[in-house]
Amino acid sequence: MFVRDLWYPVMWSEELKPGQLLARRVLDEPLVFFRSPQGDAAALFDMCPHRQVPLHLGRVLPGGQLQCGYHGLEFAADGRCTRNPHGGPIASGLKVRSYPVLEKHTLVWAWMGDAPPDAASIPDFGLMDERPDGLMRGRSYLHIAANYLLVADNLLDLSHANYLHEGILGLPEHSAAQVSVEQVGDTVTCQRFMPGVPIARMHDLMYRQDGQPIDMWNRVRWDPPGCLILTHGFARPGGADPFEFSAVHLLTPESEASTHYSYGIVRTPATQDDDTVAAEVAATRKFVFEQQDRLVLEAQQRMHQAYPQAAAAPVLLSIDAASVRMRRILQRKLEAIRV
Repeated sequence: MFVRDLWYPVMWSEELKPGQLLARRVLDEPLVFFRSPQGDAAALFDMCPHRQVPLHLGRVLPGGQLQCGYHGLEFAADGRCTRNPHGGPIASGLKVRSYPVLEKHTLVWAWMGDAPPDAASIPDFGLMDERPDGLMRGRSYLHIAANYLLVADNLLDLSHANYLHEGILGLPEHSAAQVSVEQVGDTVTCQRFMPGVPIARMHDLMYRQDGQPIDMWNRVRWDPPGCLILTHGFARPGGADPFEFSAVHLLTPESEASTHYSYGIVRTPATQDDDTVAAEVAATRKFVFEQQDRLVLEAQQRMHQAYPQAAAAPVLLSIDAASVRMRRILQRKLEAIRV
């Protein structure tokens, strides 16, 4: 089950092009997204009430209506049928469910529930807003055939990087980290500090490129439903010459067994030759997410489906503290809906 009365980060704003339709299943519901002539994003249930054909097979008209590609019925952004080209009155049943949509922090957010949406409840991802601050921002999308909570578990426990991403993002020597977990309201933060440790390849590339030991820290902030900011930092042993960068990870369930994964990075350019560095960093991130994380998470999902009793009673470790808090928060929200 999903907590529906939340804003879900469905896509990066740049993915939704003017004049185009974009189909995306969210919480196991088919949605179609499009823009008005003014550029405002809209979302409708992706099915024409006439013959149940997906609306994303149609087109956006110059006036901003969505035209069904089968028989030409036209729908406004609020789901009303505004024109029946075959004549006669427009039947009351010729309407489509519309979903509240907001664009904020260069993301398209959709409200999937029946309660009135509260724009103020969208988590703060202002670091992704484009502004002249000298920072580099990159945005990507990945589809993962695994439940979004498994992806969130992965991100809230960065100790996995020491083994799954050994040499690239972590090393076994990082496992003796000083770890703290804090919960304030519905926000969970996990911090790790690793003094005087060897540096992994990608972090050395972004930092000093000298292979020398560092003090290293990271901080993960999670907000419901699956909105995470990871801040990674490095310094010379003792704290001199500090450097930080942030990565954002936004998880929206496609279904119980698949996830829309939008991710991005915010950092200071490292050197005057940063185009080369940026290309290698981007290629490394793509490899880590697509060839390592996704491989493990999709295999884990298959095991959960094959052995649901084992999945319901995992043997937990101390490194799972943040994930446990996350799941308790979501469970509480689900139980509140049932009451």
